[in-house]
Formats: sequence, structure tokens, C-alpha cells
Amino acid sequence: MPTIQAVIWRCALLALVWCWAPGAARAQTQPEAAVWTDPQTGLTWSRCLEGMRWDGRRCLGWPRRVSHAQAAAMVRERAGWRLPRLPELQRLAKHAARPGASGKLDLPAGWLWTATAHVDATPVNPYNYGNVQRGLTPDNEVQLKFLHGWALHWPDGRADGERVKREPLGVLLVRAEP
Repeated sequence: MPTIQAVIWRCALLALVWCWAPGAARAQTQPEAAVWTDPQTGLTWSRCLEGMRWDGRRCLGWPRRVSHAQAAAMVRERAGWRLPRLPELQRLAKHAARPGASGKLDLPAGWLWTATAHVDATPVNPYNYGNVQRGLTPDNEVQLKFLHGWALHWPDGRADGERVKREPLGVLLVRAEP
């Protein structure tokens, strides 16, 4: 038969676990105030980069920098969210740059991954100096294209389709509202 102290300790431990678990679940999902919906496109944007936390006025913490594959894995964990396509992110950067824009995002400057695929359909000519300079041959053409992805520099909106996918960059997620 357990002692009264053992029973009290077990009850206290159960109460602690019961009280802590719902709070832990809430901390993993961002509250609705941590999002901004673009009235023109209907897209809902996370106000903070992944790894940061919205405190009601601004993003706190440090952005999590990840490879393109890790960013895709993050998206799979967050139902309904996705990486933005390059034009969507460029439109958001243009909107945020306007003076007095409502819902303006205040993100740290840096490169952000997009879901836009790297498409380079230029045929490889081994006698073309441009191909030699880029290091392309008919043997490695497909491999090199696969290693690069599109990223956007926040806040100026510059795009770069030659970012190596293993490079750690920031992630901003978007979702389409029903």
C-alpha cells in the first residue's frame, strides 16, 4: 500500500504533466495574431521567420537557417503551410516596402528559400565558352541544375536562382485561406 506522501507526489506529478502539456502544444503553433492576410491575394503569411516568435508587436529571437531540404521537411510538419513561390514573396516584399503599408512585416534582412523550381533549359554546347565557364558538360548538366534553387533577399526583393540548396537560409511560410 503506498504511503500518503507517495500518493500526494503522484497526484502533484500528474497535475504538473496535465497543466504543462496543453501549454507545450500551444507553444508549437503560432496564434492567429502571428499571421497577416494579404487582402488582395487572400494569402496568409506568418509574421515571423521560422525559429522566431511573435510577441504581439514584433518578432523575437533568431531565425532558423536551414537547407532547402530541411525547409521542405518543416513544411510537411506544418499542415496547410507551404514555402512561397518567388513571385508571391516578391509581391510581399514590394508591399512591405511601401510607406505606411498595413500589415507591414518587420523581418530581419537576409535570403529566404522559395518553392520555385530552378529551370534552365539552355542546351549545353561543350564548345560554348559560357558553358565551360559555368562548368557545365553534357554529363553533369542535370546534376548541377538539381543542386540550385531560387531564393529572395528580404527586404529588397532581389531574386537569385543560383543558390546552392544545401546553403542555410531563412524560411517564411504562407498558406492559402479557404
